[in-house]
Amino acid sequence: MSTIVVFNGTNYTVPSYGDTGYAQGPGNLSAYLVALASSVVNVGTQTIAGNKTFSGATTFSGGIAGATSFSSPITITPVTNQIVLGTTNTTTISATAPASSSIYTIADVGATAAFVMTAGNQTIAGTKTFSGTIVGGLIEAQGASGEFRLNGATSGGISIIAASVGTHYAILTNAAIATADRTYTIPDAGNNANFLLSEGTKTINGDTVFNGTMTRPNQPSFLVITSATATNATGDGTSYTVAWGTEVYDQGNNFSSNTFTAPVAGKYLLCLNLMTSGNLVGHTVSSVAIVTTNRSYTTENQNLTIGERSFNVMVIADMSAGHTAYVTVQVSGATKVVGVYSQPYTSFSGSLIN
Repeated sequence: MSTIVVFNGTNYTVPSYGDTGYAQGPGNLSAYLVALASSVVNVGTQTIAGNKTFSGATTFSGGIAGATSFSSPITITPVTNQIVLGTTNTTTISATAPASSSIYTIADVGATAAFVMTAGNQTIAGTKTFSGTIVGGLIEAQGASGEFRLNGATSGGISIIAASVGTHYAILTNAAIATADRTYTIPDAGNNANFLLSEGTKTINGDTVFNGTMTRPNQPSFLVITSATATNATGDGTSYTVAWGTEVYDQGNNFSSNTFTAPVAGKYLLCLNLMTSGNLVGHTVSSVAIVTTNRSYTTENQNLTIGERSFNVMVIADMSAGHTAYVTVQVSGATKVVGVYSQPYTSFSGSLIN
């Protein structure tokens, strides 16, 4: 029996017509197709059972139902919405035509897996290598012992950029490649906390222990000395403000015109060493003071020492921002012939301690 059906535009014919037992004509097509169980025709709906091998290019203008295996590459000609999955609520897979032919490879991940999508929350397992720039947020979640690494070029391997409001960014970067693997531990602070950065004003709560040497190059601190002996400065009750001719150091540039000005509120350690000269028997009272905006810190000498008299004042003074400190000498009881020796006998220093 013949298995070829030819449609000439009007009737269906069988080349070996006598083998079929069916008359020619469109009315007999259904009965003929039933008889031809091994025939596939280009009209009507058919169910194809068994394995079929197509050795050439095959075009399907309709849908394919059931499990189907293809031993050759499949070409789907629509440029969008190429695959529709489901019936009522469908999932459409659409591949926009690229500028040039491209190959996208689905790697063997060794287990059942899902595609990573551009929306929604997903957990990504396994090690992933990103050879290009990563833009956006990354969250690594592999449990308490999970690890997240970014391998960079010459800057040490990590550069995390978080966008803020507007066009400015906060960048966390490793300054240089470490000479060996390092572990930097973020302890449990017991509360919400911030990292301590090298710039800006910070408030540190809780007890902090520094096991190494701590330097504070911007901490307000000064040391001044007199350049020469001041003669005939006092003796008759005149209050003389000591003139400091040389700044040994002035960290923060807060000392000017014989006066220290506190840049911030705090406790300041102030130290004074001073020696007067030319004291006479009649100079019965000598006093030296560190004068601050809040109060004066004074020491007196009421003996009858003739010649030099030494004074030392050391105090932790409370000062607010903008408060000042300077030194005065006052000797009474006789004529104005008492002077103030220069260094190494006379110096004034101070530093913010807290």
